[in-house]
Amino acid sequence: MSTPFGCHCEERGKPVGERLWRVQKRLCNHSAFNGYHETYSEYSTVCCLRCGAVGRTKAAYVALLPDWTEESARRDLARRLEAAHA
Repeated sequence: MSTPFGCHCEERGKPVGERLWRVQKRLCNHSAFNGYHETYSEYSTVCCLRCGAVGRTKAAYVALLPDWTEESARRDLARRLEAAHA
């Protein structure tokens, strides 16, 4: 069973391109029903880097969000820390 993406922090009010939301798994699913192999799905797993919300959605804005990677997470964290100290 998947959880709907339910971020309700201040990121939701920003334009999509400025949100600290990242796609963890794009257009795929894996579960016990398919042997935990990734299969195509209309849904993507999205996370909010500010509040930590994670869930699945098939909203069109997912196409505008960057993928989550360790490198992008480090870069985003560095930007947030820099902004907090400015």
